[in-house]
Amino acid sequence: MNRQGLCYRVRPGGVLSGELQVPGDKSISHRAVILASIAQGKSGISNILEGADVVATMDAFKRMGVPITRTAPGRIDIQGVELGGLSAPTGKLDMGNSGTAM
Repeated sequence: MNRQGLCYRVRPGGVLSGELQVPGDKSISHRAVILASIAQGKSGISNILEGADVVATMDAFKRMGVPITRTAPGRIDIQGVELGGLSAPTGKLDMGNSGTAM
């Protein structure tokens, strides 16, 4: 019962079905780039959030020798170099405002 003394009864409705696509997530996008970069082999990542911080993380890994290719809006392919395969960058790495990338 609510404050006005009313009681609501909820009954089951019909079947709900369908598909939806949720927007990309910054934290998950960072982690996907990081893990795919240090993995062995090729990873395809869909629905990546292409915000400034995630792009900065991708650029940093590119500067460390990881091939990253944007194949479509929100889709990238990463050829992992394994953890020991990262190269020392020639300059500073700018991670933007991303604590995850740090």
